[in-house]
Formats: sequence, structure tokens, C-alpha cells
Amino acid sequence: MTTNSQDSASGQFTVPSSKYGSHRVQAAASSGAPIIGSFSVVPKLRLEPTSVLAGGKVRPWMRGFGQRDAVVLKIQETGTTLKTVPVSNTGAVSPNLNTEFTIPANLPPDLYHIIGTGPSGATATAELTVTGAQSAEVPSPTATVTAVPGTAVILTSTPTAEPSPTATQTLEATATATSEPPLPTETPPDPSTTETPTS
Repeated sequence: MTTNSQDSASGQFTVPSSKYGSHRVQAAASSGAPIIGSFSVVPKLRLEPTSVLAGGKVRPWMRGFGQRDAVVLKIQETGTTLKTVPVSNTGAVSPNLNTEFTIPANLPPDLYHIIGTGPSGATATAELTVTGAQSAEVPSPTATVTAVPGTAVILTSTPTAEPSPTATQTLEATATATSEPPLPTETPPDPSTTETPTS
């Protein structure tokens, strides 16, 4: 920053990731004594995603919590504990697989508040919308076929529409007889070829 003709100046700067609480900042001029001020870091919590089905996965983003806080995440409306997430020396953590938590599968659709509280006293809240329940998986159809020896089995697949957006397939088995070679038959001897003994 540059001072004006009255030797005063104003400006702004970006605070890096810092732990919860009060911090000092110093402004040193090219001449004269430095000026010291202070600012406070407050915690911030965000969720990815902000809208999810019941039973879905969510990952938190946190800044400004206490140094190495073990932040407990809860659903404010129900008191359900979701996960305890440790943060860094600067009170921060970014969304990753280790911080991921699962929304209860029986949670009704609604707007909820996820609250994060650390032992340092840092507390932050983020909104989460639960839109509905996850659909159950439909098991794959199976077919049981009893085949008679000497028959060929043909499996056919026929899609069967259901009220839900998914479709299942029904397997039908058709048995068809296969032709077999005819059994060999004996031919009687020809009388004309019979030898007549001579004296």
C-alpha cells in the first residue's frame, strides 16, 4: 500500500488458510515504527454436494477451525452424528474420500442443517437438502430349466415393463426335440446267393 499526503493508507489483503481465533497483522513503512492490527478468523463449512438422496454420500469442506480440531458433524434437526473429521494445523480440510459421510437412508426429504463443532469452540453450519430415498436395486432374473435328454434348450429374453423407470427382463426356456439317426435294420439274405452242394 502507498500512503497519501496525510501519511495514511487503506487497502485489503487475502487471509491465507488460518486457524480459528484472533491473529495479528503488521504494516511496516519504509520509515517509522510498524503498525500492528488484528483480525479474527471464523470457521466456515461447505458440503459437496448440497443436495442428495437419503443414503447418499457427502463430503465436507472446512476452513477456520481450531488447530488439529476433531470436528464432529451432526444433523442439527435430529442430533444424529454423521462423522468426526480431523482438520490440519491451519484448521482446514478439503473434500476427500476420508472425510466422506453417509446420510441416513431413513431420513425424510427436507432441508437440513449440518453443524460442525470442534473442541476449540469453533462452530459452523451448512445447509443440505435431502430430496428423497434411493431406489432399491432390482435383482437380475433367473430361469430354471428342466431338460429331457435328446432335446435342445433355447433361452429367449423378453423385456417386461414395470411402473418404475427401470425394466426387468424375463427369461423363457423353450425345449425343442432334435432328430436322431434311425436305428440300423438287418437285411435278410438273398436266396439266389445260397450255395447248392454238389456230389
